[in-house]
Amino acid sequence: MCTIRHNWLVRHTFKHTNPYLLTMQSTRFAKIILGEMIVLIASVLIFRSLWTLLDQYIGYSYLIEMLVIGIILAITGLILLNHEVNCEIEGDKTAKN
Repeated sequence: MCTIRHNWLVRHTFKHTNPYLLTMQSTRFAKIILGEMIVLIASVLIFRSLWTLLDQYIGYSYLIEMLVIGIILAITGLILLNHEVNCEIEGDKTAKN
C-alpha cells in the first residue's frame, strides 16, 4: 500500500519536471548534506578542544561564572538569529508583492 501511494505521489509530483533537473537538485542536496556533516564533525572537535583547554587553564573553580556567560551568549546569539530570520522572511514577503 505504501509503495503504491509513494509511486503515485512521485509520478504526479514530478510529472512536468525534467529528470536532469532532479539529478542536479539531488547532487546539490548531497553536497549540502556532506558540507553540513563536515561542519558538524569539525564543530565537535573544536568544542572538545576548547573545553579541554578551559579545564586546563581555568580549572573547575569558575563553573558558575562560565555557565552564566554561556547562557548570556546563547541568548544573545538566538536573538540575533531570530532578528535576521525575521528580516529575511519580511524581505521575501515584500519581494513577492
